[in-house]
Amino acid sequence: MSLQNPLNKMSKSDPDPNSAVYLTDSNDTILKKLKRAVTDSGSEITYDDAKPGIKNLIEIQAAIRGLSPQKIVESYAGKQYGHLKVETAEIVASTLSPIRDEAEKLMADKPYLDTLLKKGALKARARAQKTLSEVHRRVGFLPGRY
Repeated sequence: MSLQNPLNKMSKSDPDPNSAVYLTDSNDTILKKLKRAVTDSGSEITYDDAKPGIKNLIEIQAAIRGLSPQKIVESYAGKQYGHLKVETAEIVASTLSPIRDEAEKLMADKPYLDTLLKKGALKARARAQKTLSEVHRRVGFLPGRY
């Protein structure tokens, strides 16, 4: 869910850049975004619909760590929101860092990208030609006349 409005989905179309974490965000940016995540005015970390911001952070951690939300809550007994925000940011950053690094490496390899694009174009052309041939046949175009 959105980091700025936990009742809405996290979306790249949200005008607030702090509402979502992107694969291309640096670790520092991820940390800043999650530190700014909306929470309520309390301090107890619970998995509760009345605390959608905290629930959102718990669900993010649970998804990445493969733990139940209740296990996440238990690990924060006696801790405050700041701990949850910072540790969630660290977990998200460490998970996305290798993906971001690999994407940057691939984007910097222009010959590889050109080869990949050419292969994709050939595959697309072959598939499109089958469809186009079938359309021409059904419409009644004579072979070789289009």
